[in-house]
Amino acid sequence: MSRKYTEAQQEAMVRLYLEGQMPRAISRAAADGIGDLSPFEIPRKSVEAVVKRGAAKVNRRGPAPLDSEDLTEKAQRLKWRTLTALDRELDRIELAQDGGREAAKRLGMFGQ
Repeated sequence: MSRKYTEAQQEAMVRLYLEGQMPRAISRAAADGIGDLSPFEIPRKSVEAVVKRGAAKVNRRGPAPLDSEDLTEKAQRLKWRTLTALDRELDRIELAQDGGREAAKRLGMFGQ
């Protein structure tokens, strides 16, 4: 059975994910064309499946050698991903604490 997305498309999506992009943003980026790839359509759920497999593959390979990327850049990326995850979690807590409706309005989850 052949895969629906090319190896290059999958690698590009995994790369964006490892750089801190969320699946919804990756799906939008794919529609515009990632890097030098032609635009392609992929649902968010499919992005999640692709990047999950790709990230697991990267994790099985182990850490990259230290000289492959500037440590400062790695630290910045880790900081960004941590802050993004923390921000998302605080939004969820806020939604749960006030019954969700008021916080959802502030976060733009309902129409104006």
